[in-house]
Amino acid sequence: HLNKIGSILQEEISLKKTTERLSRNLIKDKFERKLLKAHLEAQRWHLRRLRYIVFDLGDITKTYAKSMEGLELVHDGSKGKVSLGYWLSNIVAVSSKGEEIIPLYSELYALKKEQAEVSENKKIIDSLDFIDDYVSSEAIHVVDRGGDRRILIEDNLKKGRYFIIRQTGKRNLKYKGKIMSLKQISKKIRFTEAYRIKKRRKNKWVEVEYKVGGVAVEFDDFNQRLWLIKAQEKGKGYVWFLSYLPTEDLREAIRLTMEGYRNRWKIEEVHRHIKNDYHLEQIELRRYQGLKSFLAVFFIAMGLIYQRYSEYLLQLINQVGIKLTYRNRLRELLGFIYYKISRVISWILSQSKLRTIISFANPPKVND
Repeated sequence: HLNKIGSILQEEISLKKTTERLSRNLIKDKFERKLLKAHLEAQRWHLRRLRYIVFDLGDITKTYAKSMEGLELVHDGSKGKVSLGYWLSNIVAVSSKGEEIIPLYSELYALKKEQAEVSENKKIIDSLDFIDDYVSSEAIHVVDRGGDRRILIEDNLKKGRYFIIRQTGKRNLKYKGKIMSLKQISKKIRFTEAYRIKKRRKNKWVEVEYKVGGVAVEFDDFNQRLWLIKAQEKGKGYVWFLSYLPTEDLREAIRLTMEGYRNRWKIEEVHRHIKNDYHLEQIELRRYQGLKSFLAVFFIAMGLIYQRYSEYLLQLINQVGIKLTYRNRLRELLGFIYYKISRVISWILSQSKLRTIISFANPPKVND
C-alpha cells in the first residue's frame, strides 16, 4: 500500500526513500494526535453548526492474531463475548435532525501499552478535552450507560459541558433539597410527552414509541439545574437520562434529551458501516503506534467521505454504472445514506488504474 501511495506522490527521490519515510512517520510517537488536530481544524466551521457530540466506547477484535503488538482482552459488543483486540474511543458530531454526520475522533488503545497512570476514565476525559476547542459551546454531549460514572459527570459539570447520559439506575441525586436514590425520584415522575425513535433490532430499523416525563434535580454539591428524564417503551422497563442542558423548561429538556438519544444511535450505525464496508477489523499492522496512526488516518478519511460525498449523492447515483435505488422512492435517498456512498466509491476505484491516478495527480504542463 505504501509503495502505491509513494508512486502517486511522484517525488524527486527514489520510491524506496518515499516508502521508508511514510513507514517511519506511521510509527512516529503521537503522530495520530497531530493528524486528528489538523482534521478538527479543517472541520471547525462545520462542527460549530452541529448540535450533538456522540461519544462511544468501541472495540476492534483480532481473534486469530498473535504477533500484533499490544493485544489484550476486550469485550466484543457485536458478538457479546471476550476476544483479543484493542479498545476504541470514538466521537461523531450529528446535526439536530440526524441528517448530517461527521466522524471527529477515534483513538485505538491498549491499556497495558499506555502509561501506567492511564485508565479508561482518563482516556474518555482526554478525548473530550481534545475536541473542546473545536465544537460549539452549546453542543450537547451524548453518552450511553458507560458514561454513568461519577468522575465523568463531575468533569463535565466542572468544564461546563452540556450532556445527556443514560443512567444505570444506581445513582443518588438531590431532589427538592433531599438526597434520594434515582429509583425513588423516578416514582415521582409522571409521563407528560410521547416520542417516536427509530432503533435497530434484529438487523432492521423499527420505530418505537416512548412515554416520557422528567423532574429537575441536582448532582452532589453542584448548583447547576439538571434534569432526570424517565422514558418507557410499551411493554418494556424504564430508561433514565441525567441531562445538563441549556434550558430551564422541562418540556424543552425532554425534547432535547429524546432528540439526543435518538441521534446516539447514529454512532452505532457508523461503527457497523465502517466495520462491514471497510473491513476495519482486517487491518494487519504489527506495530502498536502504527495501528494508532492508521486508525486516525482512516477516521479522517471517513470524515471527508461523510461530509463531502453526501452533498453529491443524487448526482453520483445518476452517473455511476451501478443500481443504487430499487423502488425509485425518495425514502431510499434519506436516512443513513453512507452504505450507498461506499458502493459509489468502490465502483469509482474499481474503474481506476494506478497509471490513471498518477496521470490525474500530475497532469502534463501546458504552455500559455
